[in-house]
Amino acid sequence: MSYILNVKKGAAIPIESELRVFLSKDGSMRAVNGNQVIISDWVSSIHALNQIINKVDQKGMGKKRKKGKR
Repeated sequence: MSYILNVKKGAAIPIESELRVFLSKDGSMRAVNGNQVIISDWVSSIHALNQIINKVDQKGMGKKRKKGKR
């Protein structure tokens, strides 16, 4: 199954690079258009990834912090 997820607040590339490890051995994930992630995998894996992405899709995700600021 394939699923296109629209990232609402963060950027697709950091989400893709961090969550790729959660795919099954048959799955694939690709960031496109700056705010979309295309996921191809088993339905159960896509469902789990969608839940994770919705929790981590926060404004500013993927931006580097300046040293000394938290």
